[in-house]
Amino acid sequence: MGYSLRKVWIMMRHNKQIYLLLILELAVGMCMYVYSCNLSVSIQKEEESLKKEESGFLLRIDTKSEQERIGQAPLSFDDYEFIQSLTGHSAELLINFPDILIRNGEIIDYNLLLLDYGNYGLKDSFIYMGEHISSVLGTGDVMPGIEQLSIKKDQIILQTGEDKSVAFETQPMPIALQNDTLRFISVDSNVSLSDCMLLSLAAMDTLQAAIQPETMNYELRIHKKEISEKGRILEEITQRLNKEHWEFYSYEFYSPADELRNNTFKTKRDISSIQKVGILLLCTVFLAAVSIFGILLERRESEMGICQACGAGVRVIAMEIFGEILIVCLTGTVIGCGAGIFLTYNLTSFLAGGVEMTMQLSALLRSLLICLFIVTVVFIVTIKKIYTKSIIALIRKQP
Repeated sequence: MGYSLRKVWIMMRHNKQIYLLLILELAVGMCMYVYSCNLSVSIQKEEESLKKEESGFLLRIDTKSEQERIGQAPLSFDDYEFIQSLTGHSAELLINFPDILIRNGEIIDYNLLLLDYGNYGLKDSFIYMGEHISSVLGTGDVMPGIEQLSIKKDQIILQTGEDKSVAFETQPMPIALQNDTLRFISVDSNVSLSDCMLLSLAAMDTLQAAIQPETMNYELRIHKKEISEKGRILEEITQRLNKEHWEFYSYEFYSPADELRNNTFKTKRDISSIQKVGILLLCTVFLAAVSIFGILLERRESEMGICQACGAGVRVIAMEIFGEILIVCLTGTVIGCGAGIFLTYNLTSFLAGGVEMTMQLSALLRSLLICLFIVTVVFIVTIKKIYTKSIIALIRKQP
């Protein structure tokens, strides 16, 4: 075994330029194949995720003037109630305000999250604390980053004016919600409820009067499966919002699933082209490997015959050839797969920006199967001459 490995190493060094070229071509082909597979499956999963979430329609809010809109909220609680009345309570509004807690100089991130308590069976008079937030508040003096908020024993106090304040009693978040995660589709971010303080939407006007509303993230969803005459209803909602807030904001409803499908139509064609080029390169490498290893073996037929005459079995010679083919193909495959993974996580914004990219194990397995197929076929085609020729015929072969 040691002799065979040394022989393989010597032959690879002797033919290093040819083998390096094969490895490079195989690596490029595998890289393009893995990269395109990851992009394709990631986009497909994103589309399926949006369909499963039944996000329906989202409200896109555009600002008209950064200076003029300071202190102006894009949505009020009256707007939300109007929308619910039109949609038959199939709308959902999420408002997220990222903030920090300061404890002994340590900064801890959390989110002040406003929800429709009626959808979660919660009581409007309470602020519900996530498990992580509760553990932080129980360790000593803690100060929120929001100046208008102050934490007292079992209470959160919101200063709404010089002499005005609103107090909310705190409650632990129900266990059923502790491990939940809410996804903000419009900004493609996930919020863990264990890192949140939950506040009722009924208090949104009070909060917006105290805190700059333009720093909040608003996401209004309407589940299209639950409403009829959606075109008319969406138009009425848009007209209402434009009428109430036309000086500062403009509004438009869109379907995230449809928008993703439209935005990625050209991307999918580009990905398909990349995949086809990768497959073409792999086919070219396969044919080149058959030819190159065949030519290299013909040059070594005399050597093979002498080795057999000296007592080396055909199996030993076959293992040497198999080792060379395996090392070349496996090296190119590993380098190509590694490059494909790198590109998947670092070179996707211009093709599929906004889509979360993931590594697909199936792409790696297919790449390995392609590698094994190339190794097997090239080995069989190459070694066939050794088994079909006699030792004398091999020795007489001119190098």
